[in-house]
Amino acid sequence: MEFTKIQGAGNDFIIINNTKIGLSESKQSNLAKRICKRKYSIGADGLIVIEHAKSNADFKMNFFNSDGSVAEMCGNGARCVARYAYENRIAWENMIIETMAGNISVWRIDKRTYKVKLNNPSFIDLVNKIDIDNVEYDYSYIELGNPGIPHVIIRYKGLNNIGNIDNNCDILELARKIRQNKKFIKGSNVSFYDIIDNDNIVIRTYERGVENFTLACGTAAGATGTVISLKNELPYKSIKLLFEGGELTVQVDKSDKNIIENIYLIGDTNIVATGKIMDEDLYNN
Repeated sequence: MEFTKIQGAGNDFIIINNTKIGLSESKQSNLAKRICKRKYSIGADGLIVIEHAKSNADFKMNFFNSDGSVAEMCGNGARCVARYAYENRIAWENMIIETMAGNISVWRIDKRTYKVKLNNPSFIDLVNKIDIDNVEYDYSYIELGNPGIPHVIIRYKGLNNIGNIDNNCDILELARKIRQNKKFIKGSNVSFYDIIDNDNIVIRTYERGVENFTLACGTAAGATGTVISLKNELPYKSIKLLFEGGELTVQVDKSDKNIIENIYLIGDTNIVATGKIMDEDLYNN
């Protein structure tokens, strides 16, 4: 089975073209659980499966987290699969991708840079409080798309000093407890951010399905940029977010009445590897 591995800001994905293979969705989920497992197989944050579109899109993107669960959409994944589609002549420089959260538009900016129009929020609640271990935290809650991808957004002072996300950083247990809180019926991604200055916003995201911090998350970037814009915390339409894995830019268009009109995610892609999946444990099961 042929695969391509592409990463964007450290968010890495294994991509397969299922129009040539014909795997059922249950087999795709099992495949994700196996080949995304680091050290035991190829390793990735998620599996992206290309299917024939049922709408007027150029193709359909099925996205599976590393635990085999289905996600509605993935912003960085969309940028990476767009590059795969362009370089494999599945689509042209401007394309439409069908996802569970709705069709999205993607543009090729240059060889490695892709821009995706994220789904607009289907739900926004900017002012909330949650109690974790008798400490109260202010948070915003946003769902992008319909069905919505859930995001809890928290401004966390001193985020730059929490340590590396791979080394059991200070906010790991906090993120897990928020993600598992019964207040969020379908669970939630959890992002912490801090504004260092107008050009430097630090962000760390704990992703459901991965069940840990990842080096970057595209929809989390979009949700966080939206919160920053709606709260008027920065004077710019384009917001640069610094993940551990790299830099992503979110462009937020809103009306004079502070209503979101468009959210764009822009960033680099990197083709890491192409080859054949030869995992003996996968084929023996």
